[in-house]
Amino acid sequence: MKIPMLNICKRILFLTLVISSVQCHWRKPPPTDTLVVALGSEPKTLDPRFATDAYGQRIGSLIFSSLVRIGDDLNIIGDAAESWTYKNLTYTFKLKPNISFHDGAALTTEDIVFSINEFKKPSSPFSPMMSVIKDVKADYGPSGGSLTLHLTKFSAPFLNDLSAMKLLPKKVLESTGDEFYRNPIGSGVFSFYKRDHKNIYLKSNENYFGQQSKSKFVQFKIIKDANTRFQKMYKGKIDLIQADIPFSKVSIFKNSEKFNVVVAPGLSTTYVLLNLRDPLLKNPEIRRAIHSSIKRDELIKYSFEGLAESATSIVSTANPFHNYALKDEKYSPDKVSQIFSQLKDTKFILKTSNQLSSIENGKVIAHQLRKMGLNVELQSYEWGTYYGDVRTGKFQVAIMKWVGINDPDIYRVSLHSKMVPPGRNRGYYSNPIFDKLVELAFVEPNNLKRKSLYNKAQAIAFKDLPTIPLWYEKQVAIVHKRVKNYSLPTTGNFTSLVNAYKEDDGK
Repeated sequence: MKIPMLNICKRILFLTLVISSVQCHWRKPPPTDTLVVALGSEPKTLDPRFATDAYGQRIGSLIFSSLVRIGDDLNIIGDAAESWTYKNLTYTFKLKPNISFHDGAALTTEDIVFSINEFKKPSSPFSPMMSVIKDVKADYGPSGGSLTLHLTKFSAPFLNDLSAMKLLPKKVLESTGDEFYRNPIGSGVFSFYKRDHKNIYLKSNENYFGQQSKSKFVQFKIIKDANTRFQKMYKGKIDLIQADIPFSKVSIFKNSEKFNVVVAPGLSTTYVLLNLRDPLLKNPEIRRAIHSSIKRDELIKYSFEGLAESATSIVSTANPFHNYALKDEKYSPDKVSQIFSQLKDTKFILKTSNQLSSIENGKVIAHQLRKMGLNVELQSYEWGTYYGDVRTGKFQVAIMKWVGINDPDIYRVSLHSKMVPPGRNRGYYSNPIFDKLVELAFVEPNNLKRKSLYNKAQAIAFKDLPTIPLWYEKQVAIVHKRVKNYSLPTTGNFTSLVNAYKEDDGK
């Protein structure tokens, strides 16, 4: 059947117009009243009672208010609490007036008590942090109020931990139950607006008790593929990407007049987790040989474009508790080869997630270990499977990452002998002297003394190597120049989105 030439021409013209329309739409910048932020993965939940991943907590901190929060300089600052005092195992908080939820309901005394009890429940992932709370007394009304928390013992990181506790609407939660995540109602600077499988939309809360946001909407666009994130950012469809762009692409944005590249120190630490229940990895000489074989400088230079620094501790150099006196003692290549030669008939399994950067880093580390004589097989898994294996001890060697470590209590949480699974001491490390140091630091109110205790604990951990610190990634944000007043917090949180706004340059 022949198609008339006129019809063919019409179809070509139609397709040309469609393509042109799509291209114009592609180039059109997002609305001026909406900040579009790319995310590399989807938050597990927006219910703050169960949000333990970085994106869930960061977005949750915009939707929900807390008593206190961690400031950009890592100091504790007030949120719903105007001020607080401490005496004789008792914290007393003075609460700000006119706090209400996004559905218009005013915050009540019952909401406050209910919120704390929800985070104290044994089923809550935050219950270990809230377990020191013995008794709760609250009195709140439109003009403000107070909250008194009696503790069972002093906890140095308590205020830091308390920042995770969000104010919840009791009646709404009692009616929605486990479905609360679908339409989370808080009292934060932004309210939940809507969600689809690729986007989360927040709207400015006009009744917020604090400083209003400068943008009406924030759209979090979930783009799992790193190359697609790069393409959409570079073509102007995204306003900013915070710490979620491949390091190899950063120089491209630096060389463009359309973008600002913001670099800041980070609080995240990538490390090698060793299962000390393995009879060979129990041997500190083998751990030291593995540590000595990994050439971090090569990885930092070629994989991170220099946007990272070699690690010696779980807490990064951006943290005031970092121990700068740690000395990196490595075995000579001859000694490493000698140790590994005794293991020639033994295969070690190095596990990573299936994220591209994790696989690439795993390949380099496996190659470096093989070059020194260790028989290593690299295996990568989907994140859920991988994390499940790590949590249940089904690994020998794994590459892991602590994100946003702002308090040195992470040493107690991740390495104390009583914190073995289901706790976070997933390598089953045990050292009585180390345990005593972190226990003393946990209840030490004086920061100078606390720092001294953690310096000693860090030195022991770096000597024993239950985990092998690899590097501290610097934070990199790519920001289109139409976005104004943006800054990159040390915490990596999204708090700067409150002050950021956009001037559409039409490009």
